[in-house]
Amino acid sequence: IHPPPAPAKPPPMSARKTVPSNVKVVARVRPFIRDEGKGCKSVVSTQDQRVKVCDPNRGGKLNNPKTWKAFDFDNVFGQQSTQEKVYDTAVKPVIDQFLDGFNATVFAYGQTSSGKTHTMMGKAQDPEMAGIIPRAVAQIFEAIEKDKAETNAEMVVAVSFLEIYCEKVRDLVGKKVVPLDAKTGLRIRQERGGGFFVPDLSRHLVMDSEQVQNLINMGNERRTTAATNQNATSSRSHSILSIYFERGSPTEGDDMTVVSSKLNLVDLAGSERFQDQSAERQRESANINLSLNTLGNVISALSTPRKDGKKAFVPYRESALTKLLQDSLGGNASTLMFANVNPCDRNVNETISTLAYASRAKKIKNKARKNLNPKDALIIQLREEIELLKKQLAERDDLIAELRGGDTGTGGAKSKKKGGGFLSMFSFCCSAEAAPPEENNMDKKPIAVSPRKPKEAWDGGKNNNKES
Repeated sequence: IHPPPAPAKPPPMSARKTVPSNVKVVARVRPFIRDEGKGCKSVVSTQDQRVKVCDPNRGGKLNNPKTWKAFDFDNVFGQQSTQEKVYDTAVKPVIDQFLDGFNATVFAYGQTSSGKTHTMMGKAQDPEMAGIIPRAVAQIFEAIEKDKAETNAEMVVAVSFLEIYCEKVRDLVGKKVVPLDAKTGLRIRQERGGGFFVPDLSRHLVMDSEQVQNLINMGNERRTTAATNQNATSSRSHSILSIYFERGSPTEGDDMTVVSSKLNLVDLAGSERFQDQSAERQRESANINLSLNTLGNVISALSTPRKDGKKAFVPYRESALTKLLQDSLGGNASTLMFANVNPCDRNVNETISTLAYASRAKKIKNKARKNLNPKDALIIQLREEIELLKKQLAERDDLIAELRGGDTGTGGAKSKKKGGGFLSMFSFCCSAEAAPPEENNMDKKPIAVSPRKPKEAWDGGKNNNKES
C-alpha cells in the first residue's frame, strides 16, 4: 500500500496573484487610565482568542462567569499587551502582503476613549509606545533598503493624508487646507467600473521614514480634535493615511514589470453620547455617528447573505467614509480591523456594540489581487519624464556648443566638462519658475506629486453634462 501523496505546499506570497480571505478582526482591551479604577468596575476579560463581557443590565453577574457574553476573534490582546506584541502578531503580516503588491487596510473601530489613536499612532518618538503607523513606515523602508541591496529594482513611495470632518474631506498635508467652516470639502469621484477617489488630494514622493513622519506630524497638527466628556484630546474626524508603493523590475530590453499597492491606515473617530455637549460638539457627534452607523450597515450587508441568494445592496455611497473604504470591505484588499474596547462597566453597552459589529466583520470576504503593470504607474511616468529631460538637456548642450563655435555633433561634450550630467539637468529644471534651492532638497522635504486625475471618471450619473 503506497502512502498518500503529501499535500502540495502553497506558493510563496510573492508568487500568488490572488489572496482570497475574510477580513481579519483583532480585539484589544485597554487598561484603566487616570482614576477610572476608583469609580467603575472591570466587566471585560480576555482568554486566548476570546473576549467575555459581563452586562449587568441583561442579567450578567460579576461572580458568575456563565452569565458573561463571549466573542471570538482572530487575535485578542488584553490590558497588559504591548505595542510591539500587537504589531508583530497582527500587523506585520499585512505589511508583508502590501510589499508584495497587494492592497491592504488597517483600521481601528470603537467608542471614544477606547484606545484607537493609541493603537494606530501611539508616541512615534518612543520606541516602546510607537503605534502601528510609525512601525509600519519603518518596516516598509527597511524592506526597501534590503531589496535595493540585493536587486536592481526601482522603487517609489508616495504619501497622502486626509481627514473626513462632518462629511467634508480635507487634505491635511496639502498647500491649501479647507477651512472647518467651509460649505464643501474636496470632491469624491467614482471611476467608471471602479472605486472612489479624491482627484484633488495631494501626493508626496518620500525618500525615507523621516520624511513620512514629518508629513504625519503636519497632518496631526491640522487634524480636528476637541475635549469631550471622556477624552481631553478626542479626534473629531476620521483620518486616512495612504501609502502608495511601486516596485519596477527590469525585464528584457527596456521593458519593466511594475507591481503597485496601496496601504490605508485609518484612525476612526469614536462615537459619543450627546449629553452635556455644546451645539458644535453635537453637530460633530451627529456626523460621526452617521458615518459610523453607515459603516455598520455596510458591515451588516456584507456579512449577512440574503435568503434568496441574490447579492445584497451595500450602502457604500451613503457616507464619505464608506465610499473611500469600499475596496477595504468586500473588495480588492487585505483588511485588518481592530476592535478597541473600554473595560469600564459604565461603557458596557458601547463595548458590546463594538464587539458585535466586529464579530460580523469577520464574515466579510475580500479577494485581494496582485496589482501588476497598472496603466497609471507612477514609476513609469517618472522614467518617461527623466528621458524627456535628458533629451531636452542634450538639445540644450548642443545649442550651447554651437553658439560657442564647438562641434554640434558631440552632443555638448564641451559643456559637459564644465558641469554636465546631473548638474546640468538640475540647472535646467530649476528655471525662473522653480522653487528656491532649499525647497528642492530631497533630503529635507518630500516632493509633491500632481493629484491623480484619470481620463475617465464617473459621478454616478448625477451630472450628465460636458463638464462632468
